Amino acid sequence: MGDDTFFGAPSQKYGDGRPLYQKRGERAQVLAVALPARLGAWAEKIPVVVDDLAGLERMAQLAFCDVKVLLAAPAIEAFELYWVGPGTVY
Repeated sequence: MGDDTFFGAPSQKYGDGRPLYQKRGERAQVLAVALPARLGAWAEKIPVVVDDLAGLERMAQLAFCDVKVLLAAPAIEAFELYWVGPGTVY
């Protein structure tokens, strides 16, 4: 069986964001969470995906710890990596 990557439905467990799963065989692992409305303890280990600079700033406002944030850059088919902390983007 090959690898499969897919988005799940919005989940309260992940702040109403959409978990991005990678399935290997029978196991699925959360790789990132897209567009959460809230951050929880999961954000200490799981990256967040946002789609614009406003989303990046919002994650900085929500952050209670350092959070890895991936900003989607569809024009270049890539992601830009940022870290946010409480009120800070770096």
